[in-house]
This record gives sequence, C-alpha cells and structure tokens, in this order.
Amino acid sequence: QKMRLHLPLLYICASVGLSNGYSSSSSNQKQSRSPTNGDNNRRRTFLKNAIAAIATTTTSAVPIYSAANAVERAVGVGEQKCRTEGNCLEVGEWDGAVGWQWGGKDRCDPSDPLCSANGQMRVNANGEVPALPVPQVPTQITDVVQIEVNIGRTETRAIQIGLYGNDYPELVSEFKAFVAGDDGLTTTNPLFFQQGYGVSAAPVTLKVGGVLNRVYPQQKLEFGVPSQSSSYAKRIGKSRAPDDFVPQPRPAPSTIASSSKTAKIVRKHDVAGLVSVPMDGLGYASSGASDDEAFANAFDITAAADANADKRGKLVIGQVMDVEGMDAVLRLSSLPVSKGIAGVLPGQNFGPPLVKVSVKGTGFVGTAPAAIAVASAAGADSQ
Repeated sequence: QKMRLHLPLLYICASVGLSNGYSSSSSNQKQSRSPTNGDNNRRRTFLKNAIAAIATTTTSAVPIYSAANAVERAVGVGEQKCRTEGNCLEVGEWDGAVGWQWGGKDRCDPSDPLCSANGQMRVNANGEVPALPVPQVPTQITDVVQIEVNIGRTETRAIQIGLYGNDYPELVSEFKAFVAGDDGLTTTNPLFFQQGYGVSAAPVTLKVGGVLNRVYPQQKLEFGVPSQSSSYAKRIGKSRAPDDFVPQPRPAPSTIASSSKTAKIVRKHDVAGLVSVPMDGLGYASSGASDDEAFANAFDITAAADANADKRGKLVIGQVMDVEGMDAVLRLSSLPVSKGIAGVLPGQNFGPPLVKVSVKGTGFVGTAPAAIAVASAAGADSQ
C-alpha cells in the first residue's frame, strides 16, 4: 500500500532521472544522444537517492499499520473506550473499529478453554469460572437429543437438548430429522436419492458437514450446514460434488405455518440455553441464501436473553438440559471470532469462531422421563 501510494512520485523521479541521463543539458543542443557510462551511473545514483528519499518520507510522515502494530494498538485505552461507546469509526479509532485483538502478547490463547472473546481469561476476581444456570422447564419435554462438538483438535463438548414436541410438533420433527435422524432432513422427492434417477442428492443433516457457523459473543450460537454440496462431497469421499448434485431446498412454509404461527408462545427468548428456530421452519433464517446454503444457520442456542429474536419470528422449541451443556454453551459463546468485514461496522462483533468447531456426532438420548417437572408459569418467567 505504501508503494502504491508513492508510485506517482516515483514515476516522476524516474522520468526526471531518465531525462537527465539521456538529454543534453545544453540549451543549444536539441538532438538526443546515446547514453554514456557516466550518464548511466548518474541516472542510477539519482534513482537510488530518490527511492531512499521516498522511503524516508514514508517512514516519517505516513504511519505504518502492520498487523503487529495494529494488535499492539488494540490494547489501548482509546480502543476500549470507543468500543464501549460504539463510536470507533466516528472518532477515528480504526483498530477499534476493525477489531484487531488477537496476536498481542497480553492476549490469552484462543485454544485455551478459559480464553474468552475479549482475549481475557474467563475467571472472576476470586479465580472462579462463571457459570450459566440451566433453564427451568416450562412445558413437557418429549425428546432429548445430544450434539457433540470438537473445538479445535483437542477439546470435545456435549450439549443435551430437550424438545417441546407437544407444543411445536412439526418444527420439532424437522429439528430431530436434521440434527439426530438416521437419514437426515428430506424436503425433495425421495426418488432423487435412488440410483438411475439422473441426479445426485442426499438428505441434509448436521451429522455431515455440521459446524458452529457463527458466534455472537456472550449472546448466541448459530449451528448449521454451510454448504450441502461440500457436505455431499465429504459423504462420498470426493473433493467436490458432481455437477448433477441437487441440494435440499427449504421446507414449504405452508406445511408448518398452520401449527407454528397460531400456536401459543411457550416461552420467550428470556434466558441462556434456549434452542430457537425460524417460525417458518429450518432454512428460513437467511431467506436470500441459495438452496445449497439455506441451512447454514439452521438453529440458534441463546447464551443470554435475546428479546429481538421474538420480534424476528423465532420460536423457542427446546432447551439445554444440564449443567454440562450450559458450560458448553458458555465456552462456545466465549470463543474469539473472525469478524472480517463485519468488524468494520460499530457493534458488528460476531463471526465464525477462530478455532473451528465441527459437529463430531449427534443422536437421541431418548424420550424424556416423566420425572422432569414442568415449572410453574411464575417459575418459568423468573428464568
């Protein structure tokens, strides 16, 4: 960037150098002549001095924002203040706006289970690790599924999810098929899966190619399958899907609209540990995405209360069931994220986790036992 910035000046200097080397300095001599060794030496010396002058000017007059320098600046008071106030762009704190955080010597290792999204360890003043409470159960839990994830290469966490099947039967049925079903979720004609039909296709499932796609630090987690074609290629052991591959489209909203849009709201997005899906069904979180990427954000798990989710047409269809699962939610929601271009905008601090989180396996734990108590309305509201 520095070189591009000074290319016009370098070009002018080079032109002057060539002119001085190839043209006579005498005002009476109008014809050009061939360069001599002395001319070449003078030209080289002139260019060398010009480039040195440009480098000196760049170093002294133009700040050099290397990645290392940006990281060092990121720990300053100015960045912390503008991030708190949400005005990094307005006050010119570029590092604060872009979000350079990782790589500084005072930042924790993102692969450390206690390393949080702000680069600090997840311990309080007493040296204790904070915890998230398990949500109270507001209605009957009909099924329990488990999602096991790999965090990087060395850490594994498991989340058990209880589902409100009696309240949202069609949405829960889709969720179970997508997350833990033997075959996966099918929204096309099953004949597509038969050999000789003329296309390549497979059900979409979190078991193959499923990831923690996006983290909103200490707010929510987005799980899904970023690309069905890539998942299919992985399924058949190829580097890419065949040209005749047909992804599963979103389910028709009319098949669930009658139940989900008229059903009562079992609970709002009022605590951490709630499983949330679009009211129209899985695949509708990003309506502008192609069929191949429709299930990139199939469902969310809250890491804090999220009143905006109620306004965006999301429904809570289940919840995390135990302390181990809530600890996994806290761990995942504390991962440092790769913000990319989103980090340039104030408040846009979400993105894919810097440490890849992939789905290791899923399955049914079983039908929920009748011993699971249904909390009173007051108790549920307090949680």
